[in-house]
Amino acid sequence: MDDELVKLYDLLVREGYYTKTLEEFNQKYKDDPEYKEKVFDVVSRDGFYTKSKEEFFDQYKPKKNFFDSILEQSRSLADASKKKEDAILSESSDGD
Repeated sequence: MDDELVKLYDLLVREGYYTKTLEEFNQKYKDDPEYKEKVFDVVSRDGFYTKSKEEFFDQYKPKKNFFDSILEQSRSLADASKKKEDAILSESSDGD
């Protein structure tokens, strides 16, 4: 997961600059160079980011498979949880 981009999204939501989902933000930020410029302008103007534009774009560069990695992590956690639940249920039914 790209923690820096999530932090940027959280900042924009917290400050009232953005109200849509993280997935929508990531897609727009990744696909629209003008939008990236606007985001940089806003966070710079309001003092949330003080480095250069190049450093900003380098720091907040979306990964190509950003949401694929989130989905993969989510599935892994769900699988682990299901295996644990199955093991617990199996143990409790063995004792009956």
